[in-house]
Amino acid sequence: MKNFLLLICSLIVVSLIGCAGYGTYRTTENSFQSTNSKDIRVYSITQPDAEYIMIGYISVYVTNAQDAGNDLRDKLKARAAELGADAIINFKLNLEPLGGGGAEGVAIKYK
Repeated sequence: MKNFLLLICSLIVVSLIGCAGYGTYRTTENSFQSTNSKDIRVYSITQPDAEYIMIGYISVYVTNAQDAGNDLRDKLKARAAELGADAIINFKLNLEPLGGGGAEGVAIKYK
């Protein structure tokens, strides 16, 4: 019984801590200077008017409920800023009913 309770407590602690990660698939070999994530525009349906090049596909995910919605968008913007992006197009947000979820989009650089 003690081992069972210890296992349950361990699982609860792991689920409360959660995991986070990101993925990147670059579509250009060019490197760009990092940008400020606060300046990055996010487009889900519309596209920017300016000409741009694609830097790559980016995604972030989390397994805990505390990092949902706007937090996921902010994490995606931070990742895009590391790549030197000016904006994110084709933004998608996927939230899980029991917490966590993911966000994805395409990082772009204006010409």
